[in-house]
Amino acid sequence: MLALHLQDAPFHLGSAAAGSFGLIGVVGVLAAPLAGRIADRSGPQGVIGASVVVVLLSFGIFAFFPGLTGLVVGIVLMDLGVQAALISNRR
Repeated sequence: MLALHLQDAPFHLGSAAAGSFGLIGVVGVLAAPLAGRIADRSGPQGVIGASVVVVLLSFGIFAFFPGLTGLVVGIVLMDLGVQAALISNRR
């Protein structure tokens, strides 16, 4: 879906740009151990609550900043929030 969105107006970017968004997933990989340590120390409820707030913030970024920068920041926040929630739920 992202590749189709980037291909249309106003971005007009190709598949290489869509593939580079996969590199943004490194943020979630780097945040997972930190979220796990925090969940181990204080319990998963706080991390999951913060993750929900971060994911909702990403949707706000998508809605109010429709450009490429908003898309990148929104994806980073969404990936961070989802990864932290998944790790906390495994605890």
